[in-house]
Amino acid sequence: MATINGSVTTVQDTTAGYIEALVVKNAFETAITSLINAKNLFTTKFTLQGEDGDLIRKITYTYEGGVVDADTGEVVPSEQRGKLSYKIQELRIKAKKQAFDITDKMKRQNSNTLTMMAQGNAETTYNFINDSFYTALRTITKTSEYTTFNWDAVEDALATLNLESREGMFLLVSPKMYSQLKKSAEVKAANNGEIIFSGQVKTVDGLSIVISNKLAEDEAIIASKDTVVYECKTDATVTTDVYNELEKETFVTKFAGIVYLDNEKKAIKLTKAV
Repeated sequence: MATINGSVTTVQDTTAGYIEALVVKNAFETAITSLINAKNLFTTKFTLQGEDGDLIRKITYTYEGGVVDADTGEVVPSEQRGKLSYKIQELRIKAKKQAFDITDKMKRQNSNTLTMMAQGNAETTYNFINDSFYTALRTITKTSEYTTFNWDAVEDALATLNLESREGMFLLVSPKMYSQLKKSAEVKAANNGEIIFSGQVKTVDGLSIVISNKLAEDEAIIASKDTVVYECKTDATVTTDVYNELEKETFVTKFAGIVYLDNEKKAIKLTKAV
């Protein structure tokens, strides 16, 4: 068995097994990073500390308050006084793994087999991370109800957030909801503009519209890139078992990370009124 894990290397088999594990590790990590950079609807931090099984506590703070004229000499009224709320999330570090087999015959027939398998492995892992991103988005606490989904409904939701700037924000909608939305005069008149997010189709009033099949038909979410964080370790672990008699190798990749809701300042869910 050959194991590649950061700067620690253990070789219990052939040098070839070690080199192939290194190839898989590099291809896997490069592909994961490329996918995250291309589909950047969340923030990635390579700062995760701890071991598998450790419980991580994340605290999200929200401060709300108003500013009043100081020359009045009056105390700040209760509705304007600063209020701090917070949410505690407990997340357990749990590494995920994926595995694939390669035979000597496959390698003889196509020299790119190892690299392409590693890239496919990364795509599968990323899809899992992406699913976790949508799960985290659904824990957003602020909601705005709509009767008919149109641009007015989106503006009402944005008004609830009371933001000075909409920079870096996006509206996630299902294909059905986008079909409804694009009938709005504002969306019809909008240019595609600069493509900031993968899957973006329009930009209206500084809000990027992104279609997602991950959402239910009547589900829409406004968020920004810093709403959800994917925190992971810098290194993947790749192990390989060599079965000489079967002329086969098994590669197992493990990648530890946690996905959590980090900042709700620019986030709100749009829900259909019953």
